[in-house]
Amino acid sequence: MTERTIWSSQANPGAVDLLGSCLALLMVAPVTDDALYFESPWISDFPLLEKRFFEFAGAFPECGDKGSISFCDCREALSTRWTVRLVTCDNDTSRGFLDRIDSSSKIDIRYAPSSFHAKGILTPYFFVRGSMNLTY
Repeated sequence: MTERTIWSSQANPGAVDLLGSCLALLMVAPVTDDALYFESPWISDFPLLEKRFFEFAGAFPECGDKGSISFCDCREALSTRWTVRLVTCDNDTSRGFLDRIDSSSKIDIRYAPSSFHAKGILTPYFFVRGSMNLTY
């Protein structure tokens, strides 16, 4: 498997671009029986994909005319195709993100102990890990 290292900061949004591209790929990739796993001690909503020219309209039709697609939008869209599993700690940041989940969606939530520090996204097509929280 090819590995790529990306160093990012607010001045270099490479990690957000990578994450957005990978998650958009899942909206058109063949669905498997595997679940999508998102794990981070802190999870919150943040702008994920800009769609100035509606370039993601086909993959995210439920976002309509919005100028961007947020991580919450993506999470909901992915859950229409895949089982999504979120692993996080029970804190104000993560609860705010999780409280917006529709109870009928295919999203499973697991709270880890407060010592939990793993951060990554595992799918049948890629694995992203690093010292990034899934937050703005």
